[in-house]
Amino acid sequence: MRLPRDDGSVLVADIALAAGVLIVVAAITSAVGVLADTRQRVDEAARTAAIVAARSGDLNDATLVARGIAPDGAAITVTEARGSVTATVSTRVRLPHPVLRWVSLGVAASVVQPVAPYRSAP
Repeated sequence: MRLPRDDGSVLVADIALAAGVLIVVAAITSAVGVLADTRQRVDEAARTAAIVAARSGDLNDATLVARGIAPDGAAITVTEARGSVTATVSTRVRLPHPVLRWVSLGVAASVVQPVAPYRSAP
């Protein structure tokens, strides 16, 4: 006598497990992508602000340039001391993750650039 087998339920369970794993992987990939994009924008804003300030001597102009590149709400400081310019950009990133949506990570970059020797005094 042969017992009835129900192979269909195993297939449904496998599909449900694969879909759950796929959703978790997609959510983590999305969170890493947002974090990498923010890191790149913060790095670029700090680097550009330091270069503009070192070449022009105008710290306000450098801050405006950085504000155009940095993510919204980023804290930007540009200072000049002892022949060098320091630009610092920092922000918080909220992760687009279904489970970790309440987690926010800090991203910051600081760049020191020597003052250009050929610039005129401000």
